[in-house]
Amino acid sequence: MTDDDLTPFARAALDELRASRGPCPPADVLVEYERLPDEPRAAHPHHAHIQACSRCQLALLHMREPAAAVVA
Repeated sequence: MTDDDLTPFARAALDELRASRGPCPPADVLVEYERLPDEPRAAHPHHAHIQACSRCQLALLHMREPAAAVVA
């Protein structure tokens, strides 16, 4: 599915989410975030962005399971 497949309402909601999440944090911030226990993560300044950003979530996945995430 691409953005072109979305209804105008869904596209507008996705655009708003993209705009509100802002730029991705640097790699060192993602590493710091990954090392935190669950409760302190919720208070982390970049928590909301990371929860909404598929790119950041993918980077975290690669950190957790590097061998499984590599595509050969």
